[in-house]
Amino acid sequence: MIADILDIKPGITAFTGSGGKTSLIKRLAAELTGKAIPDDRKTAGDAAERLQYNNVIVCTTTHIMRPADMPVFDAADPDISKDIDCGAQAGSQEVRPKLLAFLSENTGLAVCVGVTDPENPAKLVSFPIDIIRSATGENTYILVEADGAKHMPVKAHNDREPVIPEGCEHVIVVVGAEGFDKRICDAVHRPEIFASIAGVDVHETVTPQNLAKVLKAEKDKFGTGRLQVFVNRSEEMDENDRDVFLCSEDISNAGKLAELTGWEVYAGAAVKGIAVRIQ
Repeated sequence: MIADILDIKPGITAFTGSGGKTSLIKRLAAELTGKAIPDDRKTAGDAAERLQYNNVIVCTTTHIMRPADMPVFDAADPDISKDIDCGAQAGSQEVRPKLLAFLSENTGLAVCVGVTDPENPAKLVSFPIDIIRSATGENTYILVEADGAKHMPVKAHNDREPVIPEGCEHVIVVVGAEGFDKRICDAVHRPEIFASIAGVDVHETVTPQNLAKVLKAEKDKFGTGRLQVFVNRSEEMDENDRDVFLCSEDISNAGKLAELTGWEVYAGAAVKGIAVRIQ
């Protein structure tokens, strides 16, 4: 499982970058959901800690599309906020018991927690992660989408991105393999920032060399926890379209990223559930 290869632990894991963050989060949520808690991690604490299975919570520090394939705790939902004096204010501690009840009702399922975006009801915006943590036990996986990328395979960050939550222990930077060898202006979200950091023109192509420069320049943005790069969408099909394998060129590009950054780098395909560590 990708979750084992990336060594995802309970606590906060943040996902930044581009090229399939949501697909990777959903794959990990599916793998982690319903995973039995080892006996030495069971406690006699509150309801969240007495659950027989890990809770898996998907959320955001910015905004995400409302998922159709998992239960959603929406703090703006009238059924949740109707008895709360402060209305739909997500940050109220009065929401906490309702969140805890929701998690208990959905034991063994991955759930999404957020607040309806008033400007786009198809999206959810951030729900305070400190409240999520206060309502959950030590066995909870909190998977956080920490920025957006406008569906581009590669991304550079502006001064406000990514939004890594306090207490985050693990950050995964996702890169879409299809972005390599394409023009920066065609493949990168915020191409001018990328080109400026890399010292190239926006009409030049994305390479492991200029991407490594951008990643290293942005390292402080990713916090102080464990840092990994996941080169996603690296799969190919055989000539009969039956077997999936990782593309040698994408593995080579991932290897160059690992060599140039000195970071943990993985190549894989989130939707296929495959990954390999490069370094």
